[in-house]
Amino acid sequence: MHPEYLKKGYALEAALALKEYAIHGLKVRKLIAHCDRQNENSEKLMQKIGLQRENTIGIRQYPDERGDG
Repeated sequence: MHPEYLKKGYALEAALALKEYAIHGLKVRKLIAHCDRQNENSEKLMQKIGLQRENTIGIRQYPDERGDG
């Protein structure tokens, strides 16, 4: 995101809208989100919208270490 638009709540607003649509519009029962381990702001955003960390198993790095991702 362009620095001019950081810290204005746009990401939170978008994340809440997506969560609302997924739950009420698409009727999903579980949301799964991923972020880079080093991106603390993304993790905080996920927590703000009510997502909980389940585990860190299966985290895939991009590009994939095998070279196919």
